[in-house]
Amino acid sequence: MRHNTAAVGCLLGSFILSAAACGGDAPLTCTKDLHIDACALLLPSEISAVIDLPVDAGRREDLGIEPNGSYSSACVWLIKLDKRVADPAAPLNGQSFVILNAMQWPAGSDLARTFLDAFRSAATKGEIPGKPSPREFGDEALW
Repeated sequence: MRHNTAAVGCLLGSFILSAAACGGDAPLTCTKDLHIDACALLLPSEISAVIDLPVDAGRREDLGIEPNGSYSSACVWLIKLDKRVADPAAPLNGQSFVILNAMQWPAGSDLARTFLDAFRSAATKGEIPGKPSPREFGDEALW
């Protein structure tokens, strides 16, 4: 289904930033200025233009500061469909959606590269469908 393909494709998207606010010489424990709002990065109209379907305003679901010092933010936009089939076993009860995961890492930690390398490794091993492809925004991004 076209709707599920859009949701899965965006589910694999990650946006990585270094914490410039902490400064290049800051210790890896500098997390006071780490924060990102995934919902502020894309407008619903921009998502709709890409997937050619209307979406809602988006719901922010941050995990906040992680034990490794990163800040994790996610935004979920539900795709507005005339018909949908409920599936209790599927994410969001089977609703079609777009999700953007945005993470910000302490400067100099190299944790962003480690995180993205895990996706590359999983694709090589066949643990995830398809091969992540690079995107040119932030320090590094995958689709």
